Amino acid sequence: MTLAELKTMLLQTGYPVFYHHWKKSTQYPECPPPPFICYLSAESNHFMADGKVYQRVPGITVELYTDKKDLAAESAIEQLLDDNEIPYQDDEVWIEDEQLYEKTYDLELI
Repeated sequence: MTLAELKTMLLQTGYPVFYHHWKKSTQYPECPPPPFICYLSAESNHFMADGKVYQRVPGITVELYTDKKDLAAESAIEQLLDDNEIPYQDDEVWIEDEQLYEKTYDLELI
């Protein structure tokens, strides 16, 4: 799966989706209200031996931002990942300065 395919998949949630961070655009001149999704390249886990990469395994983080605990938004992302057989690890933090929950899903694109 490519990053473009991942974005297309995440758009199926109906929430705004951005690579890395919200950037002012014609469609989104202002940061959209939560929930919204960002996805970004993270640490890779390439298969290597003898100083050579044999299989690239890019790490990706999908971030869901909400202003309240939003089980429906979390379920939408998790169902998409499950339906596409993409294993993930998740975590959640409260961002005090932004007054937002950030639910992260760490996965690998193979």
